[in-house]
Amino acid sequence: PIQHGDRFHIGRHRFQFLIADDVARALDEDRYLRTVMDPLTNVFNRRFFYLHTPRVIPAALLMLDLDWFKSFNDQHGHLTGDVVLQQLAARLRETVSWPELIVRYGGEELLVILPGHSLAQGIERAEAIRQLVDEPFDIEGQAYAVTVSIGVAMIRPGADALNDALRAADRNLQGAKERGRNRVVG
Repeated sequence: PIQHGDRFHIGRHRFQFLIADDVARALDEDRYLRTVMDPLTNVFNRRFFYLHTPRVIPAALLMLDLDWFKSFNDQHGHLTGDVVLQQLAARLRETVSWPELIVRYGGEELLVILPGHSLAQGIERAEAIRQLVDEPFDIEGQAYAVTVSIGVAMIRPGADALNDALRAADRNLQGAKERGRNRVVG
């Protein structure tokens, strides 16, 4: 009997037997992932953040912004900047695991959501991430130094919890930049 996934040849043509429900399910999953994943960094996007994050409250929220990144792109080119973002996301994926989330929130802004973490734990994790970013990025044999500023806040239950936390994390991020960049403020 032929089973799902079996491959066979008729003359020069190759075929694969697929059950329609499995094909439809795979297509639906692919479509969904394209709506909630950032294609450059392969982390979740802003849409996923707003859909999923209300389920993980309370949580520590880390807002990361690469320091002087516009100048970096102007000096080294946007393609090199894109590779830095990809490598940054890869480094974060090594240290963040489900149900923790990484989200590309804007151009070079990333969020890390740490469910069940206190503010102090969030600050500790942010400092570890800051140190991780301090390691040079190797792109085609050339080392590029990049630093990151991180603002930390808490997502707490409430009517406007996500926006309140985003505003607080953004204020703390701006505080990190005003204090000289390459630091964590929470």
